[in-house]
Amino acid sequence: MVGMYIRRTTIKSRRSGEPYFTYRLVESVREAGRVRQRTVLNTVV
Repeated sequence: MVGMYIRRTTIKSRRSGEPYFTYRLVESVREAGRVRQRTVLNTVV
């Protein structure tokens, strides 16, 4: 079974130190009895 979801991460700017958000489309796949998560798309808003 494959699941996809959107993950929001908070990152601080290197210049100003202000936080901003990135949104990632993440795919969960079961491989060899373990769940692996793979980033499909990464975008900054």
